[in-house]
Parts: sequence; C-alpha cells; structure tokens
Amino acid sequence: MFHRQVTPLIIPVHTAYITPDPYGLEIRENQPTALTNPAQTLTWFGKLSKGVCEIKLRVIPAPGSESKLTFVVNGQRQEVRVPASPDGKAVDIACRTFASKKEQFVSFALNSSGGGPASGKRSAPQIVALILSGTATNNAHFNYKERRNCASIHLGYPTTRDQQVAGFYNECTPETDPIHTYYEVCGWHRGYFGMQVNSPTERRIIFSVWDAGEEAVDRNKVGSENRVTLLAKGPGVVADSFGNEGTGGHSHLVYNWKLGDTFRFYMTAEVSGKFTTYTGWFYFPDKREWGLIARFRAPKDGQYMRGLYSFNENFGGETGQLKRRCRFGPAWVHDAAGSWTNLNTIKFTCDATGSAGDRIDFDGLIDSRGRFFLENGGFSNWGHIKPGQTATAPRLTGAHPDVSLLDIKPFLTRQGQ
Repeated sequence: MFHRQVTPLIIPVHTAYITPDPYGLEIRENQPTALTNPAQTLTWFGKLSKGVCEIKLRVIPAPGSESKLTFVVNGQRQEVRVPASPDGKAVDIACRTFASKKEQFVSFALNSSGGGPASGKRSAPQIVALILSGTATNNAHFNYKERRNCASIHLGYPTTRDQQVAGFYNECTPETDPIHTYYEVCGWHRGYFGMQVNSPTERRIIFSVWDAGEEAVDRNKVGSENRVTLLAKGPGVVADSFGNEGTGGHSHLVYNWKLGDTFRFYMTAEVSGKFTTYTGWFYFPDKREWGLIARFRAPKDGQYMRGLYSFNENFGGETGQLKRRCRFGPAWVHDAAGSWTNLNTIKFTCDATGSAGDRIDFDGLIDSRGRFFLENGGFSNWGHIKPGQTATAPRLTGAHPDVSLLDIKPFLTRQGQ
C-alpha cells in the first residue's frame, strides 16, 4: 500500500519476518509478538521516500522489569530501553530519526538484548507495531496484510488459436533457492510442471493435472467422471491427489537439483475423444537421459495444450522477504505431426498480491543475457515492469530440442508399482 500524504504510519508486527528461524517467534494477525527468544530477530521492510523518518516502537512492556531491545535501521544500530509497566498497556517509545537520502527500501530489525533469555511470554516485551512519521513517509510503501508472500509472477507464451500444441518444451535455470520456492516451467490450461524447494534438505520435481468440475478443496467430493487418472509414473515418483487449489492428480520426485544448473522439461498431450493424456518428462543431467515423471488421463478435455505459461511462486510467507530469481527458455512447442516452433514472445502477469500493490518488488521479461526471467522478493527493486507488458526475443530457427524418448520407454511403470 502506498501512502501519498505525510501521516504517521502504523506498521503492525504481523507484517514482520523472523530470522534465522522463520518459526522462532509466534506471529498472529493483529496480535502482539512476544520477544521470548533473543536469538530471533523481527524485521520489517518498506519503501521510504527521500527525507526524514521519525521512528517509534509500540510495545507492551514486560511486567516487573525493564527490557532492552536492539534496533537496527538499514545497518545503523541502537539500544532501546523499555521501562517496566504494571498495567499491561502498550506504550510508544521514541527510537531515532533516520535520514533517507533517496527513495529506497529500508529494513527495520529488532530483537531483545541485555537481559538474557526471557522465561516465558509474561516476562518478555511484546511488540505491537512500528510507527513512522516525517517527510520520508510521503509515498512510502508497506504491506499491511498478514500474508507475507512475495507476489506470484508469470510469463505467458502466446500461441495462435488454431495451433495444436502436442508438445511443450522449456528450460529453467534457478539462480536463488529459498525455502518455499516453486519455479513452474511448463504450465498450461490443465496443469503445471516444475521444480520446488520444500525444506533445507528436500527438493522436488512436481507435475500435477487438475480434475474437471468446480470443486476447489476436497477431492473426495469429485465424482469418478471428473477425476484425472494416473496411467504411469517413473521410478521413485510419488503419485497421489491434491486439493485446496482445485483438485487433481499430483506427482513428485524428490530430486536434489542444483542451483545454477539448467534443467529441461517436456510436456506431451495426446487427444482421444473427450480425453487428453498428459505426460511429463524431465531430463536428468547426471544420467544424461530423459525420464518419466508421470502420465495422467484427463476427462472432459479432448484438446491439445493452450494457455502456456511459466511462473515464480513463493508458497510460504514465512520466507517472503527473500529474493527468488530464475531464467527460462528457450521455449518450444510442436504439433501432433512433430512440426516445431520457437516461442519468442512473452507476456508478464502477476497475482492479486502484485496487482493490488501489496508487494511491488518484482521484475521480469528478458534479461541482459537474452533469457526470459522472473524475479520477486528481496525488497531491492520496484517499478521496472507492470502487468500486461510484453517482450519479444529473436525467433530461433535452428535445430529444435532433442526429446527422443526411445531410451526411457523401458522405465515406464504401471500405477502402484
């Protein structure tokens, strides 16, 4: 949200991020956060204009004893004393005046200090909000919502209305890999296929296809006539169902993909009456061969792929302050006869978090290396791109990708094996 007038800004604590453990303190919407663990830091991020910013903290003091806080604004450190209070009411404590020398993103970091670990929430100060005023708050930007995710951003690959896309090939080079990242490489009207960071020790290749019908949450409510059916899956692939974002058939392979490497994805669509069978193939660079992820049969379809896209998603807001950046392409499609076309025009879009202006730190289209890219998070840039912008790279007319599948047919496995 942008602020066009010079007025005090009250930034609730539920918009702050926790480090180094994103779950190390309890954050709830419109509730104070107790600094029970001095090893954890609360950090707000926002964009200030050039000018003076007067900073206060709204705190519920710890009963019976004074507290000490360490407050760091863009690297400038300050010790803040919070006097004891017997009534449990919030107080506003003046901290410092910060001079913003230019329009910029600013970080406000806070943790407890000086008193050792707090023995339970009652003896810890509780943080309610960050309060800012002064000329630097004119046209400032902060996200006030509890949802702390980066904006999800997308690249669409326009195709002609009469184009029958039986195959969709794309590449992805991940350049950052925070937890809760999904780089979707081959998306289309019925599903998505990409790479994900699930934890510090687990990464996945994910391929899913949506059911027919209108059920958004519970797959148990989806009738058999609307259900996607798993026909085959590759070795080590886990295949089951998903819900809560539409419903459908899900598959994933736990695979330790490496940051900075380039990975190849290939989707095929086979039409039979009112059904379409979608198959996801992944190229394993360590084995130098293609491998099957899964093969799903989708009812009430009977069409080739359309609405092609890639996206960059932060699916867990606890790490929404971190930058996510990946490069895509070259992207190719072919028809059922095997005639290939390079996709060289792209269109940028974003989700409601971006289009509503809750988060403005994102970028995309074509980078200095001539690759398609998407970048979100990090609170480091803004205003470079708007939803709906397009870009066109020189069309590739040389050899199309080698997606010979002959070597992987023996690896097909039936459902349940």
